Amino acid sequence: MASVKFLCVCQMGIGSSVMLRINIEKVLKNLGIDGTVDSCTAGVAKGQAQQCDVIVTNQDVAPVVRDFGKPIIELKNMVGTKELTEKIQAYMKERGES
Repeated sequence: MASVKFLCVCQMGIGSSVMLRINIEKVLKNLGIDGTVDSCTAGVAKGQAQQCDVIVTNQDVAPVVRDFGKPIIELKNMVGTKELTEKIQAYMKERGES
């Protein structure tokens, strides 16, 4: 299984994307997935998106990052891990690495 590079993007401050990064790291560990996670604001995401495999964000920011040419994991709940776990598993299955 290849390492996956995740990019967490939040709208304004870096706080929510850092919290999301921590949750993604927990989910990856629980699922046994090798991956790295970076976080940033929507304003700088375009430049950082070139180095990631998938963008993780909420429904409000998803339209901003859609044109970056990367798959998007779009979340309704940025604080829990249940939805995040399900969507990461679905993404890995799409990659053929379930």
